[in-house]
Amino acid sequence: MQAVAAKTGLELTPRLFTVDAAELPAGVAQMSRFLADRLPNTLVALDDTGHGRAEGVVLRTEDRSVIAKARFQDYARTLKRR
Repeated sequence: MQAVAAKTGLELTPRLFTVDAAELPAGVAQMSRFLADRLPNTLVALDDTGHGRAEGVVLRTEDRSVIAKARFQDYARTLKRR
């Protein structure tokens, strides 16, 4: 992927961390805290409209057979409804 990105002039998203799937929080509140701890601010702001906040993280298996996005907004909305 890095070679293709370099050849085409595209930038890859930042790789933040690696974690065993068993270590990912199962609860909504716990995952919200996990995200806040791991990514308090964005690393790649496109402009000032997001005020430096990160949107979330993409979680994927090493072989990319499973990919999911954990978004701050989704967890905040769910916690607010509760």
